[in-house]
Amino acid sequence: MDMDGDDEAMLTMGLGAPLFIGTWSLMMAAMMLPAASPMVDAFVRIQSGRKASGGAYVPVTIFLAGYLLNWAAVGVAAYAIARVLENQAMDHEWLMDNGARLGGVLIIAA
Repeated sequence: MDMDGDDEAMLTMGLGAPLFIGTWSLMMAAMMLPAASPMVDAFVRIQSGRKASGGAYVPVTIFLAGYLLNWAAVGVAAYAIARVLENQAMDHEWLMDNGARLGGVLIIAA
């Protein structure tokens, strides 16, 4: 990690992979679990019915762990892409000078 203050401008914010992925996962849990709560509620009701009737069921903790592990896997991909883009930016002066503008265009396009 450079000590010249430019790490904050990097896509990975100067974080190593474990801290980036942990932060990413926490952010995704905070943002996505509320939106997924109707799905989780339906899952709980279905599995409760299966358990009550003596059938095979999956605990909600397993369901939520799978959900969060999938978002963590997306975080791994995001980190890898960010590192590649950071390395490219370091090798190309144009990207260093215009990275913020390019990012703005990508956000508008999305």
